[in-house]
Amino acid sequence: MLAAFASTCTFDRKPLSDGDQHPLEGPDRESWEVEMVISHVPRLSTESLKRLSITAPHVKHYDTADPAYQILGGGEVRFVLFDLEGDTAAVVTAASATYYDHEQRFRASGNVEVKTSSNTLLGTETLSWSEREAKLTTDAFVRITTPREEIEGFGMIADEDMSSYQIGRFVARMETDS
Repeated sequence: MLAAFASTCTFDRKPLSDGDQHPLEGPDRESWEVEMVISHVPRLSTESLKRLSITAPHVKHYDTADPAYQILGGGEVRFVLFDLEGDTAAVVTAASATYYDHEQRFRASGNVEVKTSSNTLLGTETLSWSEREAKLTTDAFVRITTPREEIEGFGMIADEDMSSYQIGRFVARMETDS
């Protein structure tokens, strides 16, 4: 048996920016032990491919008019980023995160780690991901470790698979063939 329910609610809340916290009224709904998958359909295709997989112990949903968002926490939050072909680009873990539905982006914080299939590891305290730009960004201190180098610095813009990145002030240690 399949049942469908529809309802309409109106909320009078101001839009939130990255610096704002959730409203005092509390979430519109909450979920526990959450696993979400966000998919996309590439151009000239009818096949849906995974774009983002989210796992979190606890999620608070805020259905504000602009923008709707979710606060994820309660333990380790995990994001699996998939490239445009549907392959795993990176796995991001953090203590908490906010996912902005309409903007298709998240902001992770607290012991953030990014691991890629090419054995690149990124560690930082805050990190943002934009699906539209397929970029990872932060203004915080970062440590990037690859099989051949270790780089530390402040501020970063990177492809979501960490195949290319730019760091602000940095220090690097590289393995050379001598």
